[in-house]
Amino acid sequence: MYKKILDYFSLLKKSNLVSTSYLFVGNNLLSFSLDIGKLINCSNSDYFCNCCGSCREFERSVSYDIFCIDEPSTIKIENIRAAQQFLAYKSTNLLKKVLIVNNAHNLTEEASNAFLKTLEEPPNDSLLILISSRPDMIFPTILSRCKKIYFPTINEFPHLYSKEVLRDFLIEGRLPVFKSREEAK
Repeated sequence: MYKKILDYFSLLKKSNLVSTSYLFVGNNLLSFSLDIGKLINCSNSDYFCNCCGSCREFERSVSYDIFCIDEPSTIKIENIRAAQQFLAYKSTNLLKKVLIVNNAHNLTEEASNAFLKTLEEPPNDSLLILISSRPDMIFPTILSRCKKIYFPTINEFPHLYSKEVLRDFLIEGRLPVFKSREEAK
């Protein structure tokens, strides 16, 4: 569904320009975030092959190098301490350890402050992905340390899915690119 964003991350991978910390703004992006982790770690492809050892680690959903915080209501400092402990060790099988914080807007103040240290000095062999549909509820200091990727939905930006935009995409492979949600509106 988000092929252009996969293309973007593939280009970053090829250019060795993958940042350590990203904020994915949108809904239901946990599975896509795992695909990005798989893409970054795949040893056989610019995207992911689903055949190499790295891809299989993501498919099995059991790895010492993948850690996901997926709390539906409150992310506590204990969750962040567990994530920090996870990041303290070198990757065993993957090129980059992958930490995903789903619903990052649910970080408590204490958890946010603890996580800030990790974002300020992230391990080189790590990929941190925060996911939130409510970035306005995330500490500004955390936001400032993440590259933001916006995932528009039909309900939020119906004009992005107009006949003209869809025609341009289907015929020429072009989509409008916006630096922020405000620019897209």
